[in-house]
Amino acid sequence: MKHQPLSPGHRLFLTIAGSFYILLGLVALFNSYTIGRPDQVYWFCYISLLIIGAGLLVKNGDIVASQVNILAIRIKIWCIDFFYHLATGTPLW
Repeated sequence: MKHQPLSPGHRLFLTIAGSFYILLGLVALFNSYTIGRPDQVYWFCYISLLIIGAGLLVKNGDIVASQVNILAIRIKIWCIDFFYHLATGTPLW
């Protein structure tokens, strides 16, 4: 399937959004180190911010879609555990 070329406005938006996601990911990683918790670097949501930002900068929707889908699965599992912990006072896992 052939894609239509992006307008300059869309290109600018994707560049700004991609840069924002990469900056946000770098700030999250830096924050992990400054609070003395370097193990948080391995949280997949931090890495996904960088990957999504890179996908937006290179204008590759498959990269962005794959990361969003991976995060959506993990967030559903986290929500189940969170509400179970909220209701019972003990973690599910």
